[in-house]
Amino acid sequence: PFAADLDILSPPAVRAYRHAVSFVGNADPERQRWAEAVGVRLAEAPDGPRELCLFGLGWRPAPGLRIDAELTGPRFIEPLLTSRVNINLLREQNRGSINLRTFEIPASATFMLHEASPEAESFFRPELEAEYFRTPDELVDKARHFVSNHERREGMARAAHVRLLSGGHTYRERTRELLEVLQQGPPPSSGAGRGNFSVTGQSDSNHPRRERGW
Repeated sequence: PFAADLDILSPPAVRAYRHAVSFVGNADPERQRWAEAVGVRLAEAPDGPRELCLFGLGWRPAPGLRIDAELTGPRFIEPLLTSRVNINLLREQNRGSINLRTFEIPASATFMLHEASPEAESFFRPELEAEYFRTPDELVDKARHFVSNHERREGMARAAHVRLLSGGHTYRERTRELLEVLQQGPPPSSGAGRGNFSVTGQSDSNHPRRERGW
């Protein structure tokens, strides 16, 4: 189950932003196409952020992209904590669902601009705790808007962090819930051992394969 590790990632006492719009994760062909479409639109914009910062492996240079492939140890955490807008691009197998970044961005209490996903919206509500995009144009328009609207951006980021904690979407809480289930043992005729489980604990054997890693 996806969640956030608050022992590794939590809001700093004093935040110093270094990046305007960022994506933390490794490349794949679909993500590369998205990044190139967003990068060229930002580069051609009359004002606001002029580049998309990419932190991860496998990215190819293109107009409007700034690439940093050194993403190990503390370098993984730094861009999440210091970006005004953190984008979340889902892999194909997670389309319409969630990934690790769905919870890690709210854990950092920074603003999340997430690829449109019904499941993600059930965790973090649109216009209240996160924003969502369906096209490169929508992504760029919302990124530019929230980079320049500090008060609303910060308010939504704080609300997402509170919802993460109140909803128990941390690995500590996930572990506690799993231990409680194991201690109770399987109910009679439950078919225990068949299928997988979603983050809510419901049977999920027919769900598309979840992404592991970035």
